[in-house]
Amino acid sequence: MLKLSYDALTPFLKQQDVEVELQKETSQLYGPLKVANREFPFFVRIFEEGGLLQMLVFLPCNVVKERIADMGRLLHMFNKELDIPGFGMDEAIGVVFFRCMIPSFQKEIPDTTVEAYLKTFKTICQSFSPAVEALAAGVVTFDEMLAKANEAQKEEEEKQKRGK
Repeated sequence: MLKLSYDALTPFLKQQDVEVELQKETSQLYGPLKVANREFPFFVRIFEEGGLLQMLVFLPCNVVKERIADMGRLLHMFNKELDIPGFGMDEAIGVVFFRCMIPSFQKEIPDTTVEAYLKTFKTICQSFSPAVEALAAGVVTFDEMLAKANEAQKEEEEKQKRGK
């Protein structure tokens, strides 16, 4: 079990190759989450006097006003399809993030739970960041992205039919 404190979380995260440090002004841990030779801003915060652990990673993009609706649709679709939803967007500053809140039991969390969530965060960054960044940059619209995904799904279904 991992005690839910910054003093316990900091060395544990460093053991997981996540170099964090305490930001005193915000009372949270901050560090880069390194995924596939990229760095994603990663934050860890304790809420409710040790009752909840928040982990949050920002995807590196800036969503301009014209793309807010499409990004909202994309993030909603991701959250609908994922077993662990947690995508969000701050429209006012144009950022996209993935967040989870982990409840603790008597101000402790199994270290395996934190490890599992870290792996989830890395998978999210690697798998979903390219689509989020492409949409934010205007390279593709949500409808185009959805059409490509549907086309790929149909091709996969055809392959499976031929393989039977």
